[in-house]
Amino acid sequence: VSWSSNYYGPNYYQWKQSSGTGTNPTVSWAGIGMWLPKGTRITGITLTGRANNTEVTDIEHLWQFRYPNPITRWETGMDSNSEYIAEEIYRNKWWNNTTAGQPAFSGAINDIHSRHYDVDYVTPEGGWVDQVLKPVGTLTKTRYFYSSTTIEYILPTDL
Repeated sequence: VSWSSNYYGPNYYQWKQSSGTGTNPTVSWAGIGMWLPKGTRITGITLTGRANNTEVTDIEHLWQFRYPNPITRWETGMDSNSEYIAEEIYRNKWWNNTTAGQPAFSGAINDIHSRHYDVDYVTPEGGWVDQVLKPVGTLTKTRYFYSSTTIEYILPTDL
């Protein structure tokens, strides 16, 4: 599921834009993520949340930055997935995180937990930050992950 909704963008009250079922998610060209200008330095991401059922054993998360390819697509328009570049900012598991120095969670996955990630990514062009969340587990029906994300960034000084 991505917050890059084709209709509402990341500010809608629920994120339900499908990103497919494969190992690598597909975010539609029509999706609108959180806009950042060229030269923005992303320094940290915090993901806080809880699953609504213990069938969810983990959440795989991916943050990526998307921008047109070629950049002149801003003038000519984008209308397919082949017309943008998606660069990975950070990807890992939320519950069973393999990043050095991350504490293990001791509560249940349906309790609220928070994890912070230090990142260092500079946007090569103006474009969108997208978040994609994928449940891990043997799910017998639709399950939910109630979450909040904070992205820490430094805007370029030449705006």
